[in-house]
Amino acid sequence: MKYQNNLIVGGGLLGEELNYMIKENGGNSTILKNIEYNNQNIIPEKIDTVFVVAQSSDYKKNPMTKDLLYVNTILPLQIAMQAIEKNVKNFVYFSTGSIYQNSVNPHKEEEQIEHSTNNPYVATKLSSEILLNSWKEKFEKLFIFRPFFMYGSGQNEQQIFPRMINSIKMKEKIKLANNLGLTFNPIHVFDAARFILETVENQSGFNIFNIAG
Repeated sequence: MKYQNNLIVGGGLLGEELNYMIKENGGNSTILKNIEYNNQNIIPEKIDTVFVVAQSSDYKKNPMTKDLLYVNTILPLQIAMQAIEKNVKNFVYFSTGSIYQNSVNPHKEEEQIEHSTNNPYVATKLSSEILLNSWKEKFEKLFIFRPFFMYGSGQNEQQIFPRMINSIKMKEKIKLANNLGLTFNPIHVFDAARFILETVENQSGFNIFNIAG
């Protein structure tokens, strides 16, 4: 890895995989979890790249919760401002493929996004994207990644792939919505992390990338 000193804010499936892969490639990486509100010293000295993978556990809740607003919007902005103060070169924010409207056709990064939504999870992620865009000149590189349905070992048992695997083990039927089968495009977390790290190393400026199978 070109950028040796990395901070990953939030763990989870992707954060753990990024941490492992960075270290496997000879880089330094630290995972930081459970940041308290208005923490003024999140970022250590001499960090080259910050990855914000944190996601609120309230992502399915409606209406808005304090945790959803803080983790998905306020926290990334806190970190970005501190990153600017600490002269961090690269800032990487993980949004979500859910900001797109449902479609059986592939989504393109440049397509028009519908800003009117009553989904708090989508609203908080989209708000962060818009606000971070205004700081893109403050970093050598600023990336926004929009993951779609990542899966891998160690994933929360309530997610779709662990539930499907458990159903197979229990010899239970798997019901697919509307008899249409799968209309989403899943990607294994290993492939997602590899794409992310190669992109951060080889691309420059401000970029938005979808991450899907």
